[in-house]
Amino acid sequence: MKLTAMTSHIWSLSVEMQFYVGIALLVRFFSKKALLFIPLICVAFTVNRYLNDVHIAINTYYRIDEILAGSVLALVYNHKLGTVARNLLTLIHPFFIFLLLIISCHPDSGWMNYFRPYLAAILVGNTLISSNSTLSRLLDNRALIYIATISYALYIIHPILLHTWLGEGDTLIKYAKRPLLFMALFALAHASTFYFELRMINVGKRLSARLIKNP
Repeated sequence: MKLTAMTSHIWSLSVEMQFYVGIALLVRFFSKKALLFIPLICVAFTVNRYLNDVHIAINTYYRIDEILAGSVLALVYNHKLGTVARNLLTLIHPFFIFLLLIISCHPDSGWMNYFRPYLAAILVGNTLISSNSTLSRLLDNRALIYIATISYALYIIHPILLHTWLGEGDTLIKYAKRPLLFMALFALAHASTFYFELRMINVGKRLSARLIKNP
């Protein structure tokens, strides 16, 4: 399910775009209250994976529950599903959740793969709500914040660079080039994030503001 080896990772962007369109249509035709159905929709997609015995796949109907789990977290974090759901995120120790998440990400973990999106959402929610926890403090440093900021661009650019001169050669030559590849990767990701992506986001926000004022 790919056009070329260089663009094989872009399947995930397609899933994201389908999600954005789907959510927009959901709100357009059923109002914002329809967002409360996202948890049910998310679980439905996971059940579909279970019924078809699909642990890992890139098809939208087998993968979009990973994005929808993040949407459920957004609803919980913003008190849209009640305080009980929000409080539940802090009941389990974050390091235990992290361990379960690592296990669920391995292909050999079998049925644990079904819980991967939910464990990831719980872990993120736990660190957001329990901001004074040990894990939250470990994550709250400038280096990780910077990497998180440019992570989208890192994801898009790094497979492309691997198909250039920087990724060519036998094992010794290829890994000797790794410092150059990382330098180029971070330079391009920085430029893309701060000089293109953020500007496009601001343009989108301005357009949205105009549409809200003049529907």
